[in-house]
Amino acid sequence: MAVQSSENYTLGMAQLTFYDKVANTTWLIGNIVATSVAPEITFLDHFTVNQGVRKKDRSLITQKAVAINFTFDEITATSLRHFLLGTSTGTNVSADNYRILPMEAGEIKGSASLLFESAYGRDWTWSIPSASFKPDGTFDFNAEDWMTAKGILEVLQAEDTNSGTPYGWITMNESWSHGTM
Repeated sequence: MAVQSSENYTLGMAQLTFYDKVANTTWLIGNIVATSVAPEITFLDHFTVNQGVRKKDRSLITQKAVAINFTFDEITATSLRHFLLGTSTGTNVSADNYRILPMEAGEIKGSASLLFESAYGRDWTWSIPSASFKPDGTFDFNAEDWMTAKGILEVLQAEDTNSGTPYGWITMNESWSHGTM
């Protein structure tokens, strides 16, 4: 029986930082209003058949993937460029010298860090050595709410597969309870 503790309840949001290898820039994806971590695992099941009855006798994992889905509402020149798969001209972000060229970029690949931090719960950080950013859906404008955009950060297998941590690592602070079963 699991021991439940209200000390394990938490409240808070995520902070996501992405390092773009091509542009050699760091993007703190501002004000994430919703986020989710979505593992995707595909299984290949095997069945034996005896007297017309199928019984599963083995299940193998054939595909692993994980994505971090997020919605943000702090629209900066950098976030707009990434969302529109754009490139940019100019070095400083200002109205006078920064121009975004939409749909000019291919894959936006780099590394990332997902920080979950809360004044009302536990903190942890996922260090992701290889990731790809993709826009996800629409860039929403309406008169009664903030502008929002959605993105997906796909966690990729690290290029250095000898590291022993192909999908990065999660560091949790010392106050986490492991619970008992």
